[in-house]
Amino acid sequence: MKNRLNQRQRKFAEFMAGSGNQTESAIMAGYSPKRAHVTGSELVRNRKVSEEIIRSRERIEEELGINPYWCAKRYVYLSQAAEENRNFAAARGCLDSLAKLMEWFPKEEKMSEGNEFSIELMLKKIEEEKKEKLP
Repeated sequence: MKNRLNQRQRKFAEFMAGSGNQTESAIMAGYSPKRAHVTGSELVRNRKVSEEIIRSRERIEEELGINPYWCAKRYVYLSQAAEENRNFAAARGCLDSLAKLMEWFPKEEKMSEGNEFSIELMLKKIEEEKKEKLP
């Protein structure tokens, strides 16, 4: 039994780590566009390919100097800047992205009306924290 990935599997893992799109990654790696959605789904379920995706993602994060903590801090900063400019839609978008990154809401709740109240509370908390920092 083979222990190594073939060239297309390695390419798929690299593209998948960067884009997160199974179909596009399969096409970019050289798989048939007609079956790309199926092939991509099969490849991400392959243990060796999924391990390579994780390794590739870690390399990308290291090269860029980013990680989930960095992203979370950046979302908070961008949300605060948008709020200061009274661009509440952008601030909310940042907080929505932060909530997804942190996996704060189960998938069922992400689409529900109940999500809005929590985001409004997060906006309020950010505002309170800003007030605390003022002299």
